[in-house]
Amino acid sequence: MSRRLGISADYCNRRYTGVGVLIITNYMNKPHFVLGREAFKSIKVDDNYCVSVYEEFGGGIQKPSLGLEINACFELKEETSNLLDISNPEILKKGINKYFDIPFKEDRLYRIYVVYIENVNNILSMFNYNRKTLLTHVNSYYKYNHYLEMDNLELISLDAISEVIRDKQNYICLYPEDNAHNNKSETTTYVGMLHVINDIFISKRLTQFLNTIYNNKSGLEHCYNIFYDGFINSKYMPTDIISQKIMMVSEPKYNQIGTNKLKFLDGTYSFDVI
Repeated sequence: MSRRLGISADYCNRRYTGVGVLIITNYMNKPHFVLGREAFKSIKVDDNYCVSVYEEFGGGIQKPSLGLEINACFELKEETSNLLDISNPEILKKGINKYFDIPFKEDRLYRIYVVYIENVNNILSMFNYNRKTLLTHVNSYYKYNHYLEMDNLELISLDAISEVIRDKQNYICLYPEDNAHNNKSETTTYVGMLHVINDIFISKRLTQFLNTIYNNKSGLEHCYNIFYDGFINSKYMPTDIISQKIMMVSEPKYNQIGTNKLKFLDGTYSFDVI
């Protein structure tokens, strides 16, 4: 079973206020993240607006009494426009997957579940179909907007991130304290939004995780390890071992009219992760 990495005594005095899922997959035999772009999120740089800020699927804890895994599944389902609907939240701790805690402010923690899903890249085009379907089902219920927070999904190469993450010039900071940190002579890891390639940036929170050291490895190094374990298992291990070690998407489920508690989800497609 996976375990939390990065425990420190300081964490005992913190409370969980957020949770998310970071997906790693295989694309052309190379490690990639599946990240989402939040609609209307923008940053201002030299009087120009750059809007392509990508991040994992996460946010605040909606129902604390239900536990972190269930809340992570809420975020994943909503921010993929109902595309990934995990029926068994415990699967987030399956096999090679790991979870990490990111400190925030003075008293908070954000938990990120890092998971490998072998064939998720094959279904990403269905996100656009679901989102277009949802846009035809305008609804005043507050949950409706949660399913439209992301307006694009993107495969982003870990190798591309690795090439730029150690260069201060690739970071954009919105706060004076972040600039002050990056400009210290002794600074070796930087904070801020990371410019990866073209107009693609990754969020400050995700960049923080990738730079943070957990058990003598950076978050990015852990992601590489999870990819290689998943890649080897999916390519060379017997089927019964694969089913125990890595997550895969199921056959598509069409959400027929009248079968959904949230009516605006009618007509969308969902994939369980098993």
